[in-house]
Amino acid sequence: MTDRANPWALCAARVAALRPPAQTQCAAFRALVWLAGERAAVPHVVRLGPRRAVLFRWDQGGHWFEVAVAGTGRARWRAGAATDAGPGGRRLDRAAADALRAAIPFAGRFPDPPPSPLANGRRTRRSR
Repeated sequence: MTDRANPWALCAARVAALRPPAQTQCAAFRALVWLAGERAAVPHVVRLGPRRAVLFRWDQGGHWFEVAVAGTGRARWRAGAATDAGPGGRRLDRAAADALRAAIPFAGRFPDPPPSPLANGRRTRRSR
């Protein structure tokens, strides 16, 4: 992949590289799709946690947010500031999405794809 690849695809590749159990990996991929659909920022850290759960973590401006995916239907989220823990829950739902967007604002849009050397299927003078 290039440095201009989709950041969600890079995050999914990090999950696959961790080699969690198959059920956990599938649930983690579903969680990533849900997070992207909720317009959340891409997780800053992806790692294995206790009992081989996949942990997604965001840290920004003294606030943090963490999602732990342990399998199908088994996810937890927690939010907080540097000094104390805040809300948490056992479902990835609207409350989780709202808490994530409040703690970690969306950092921006995806980078533009690189220009294609082909225009309408024909080589252009620049690409020769």
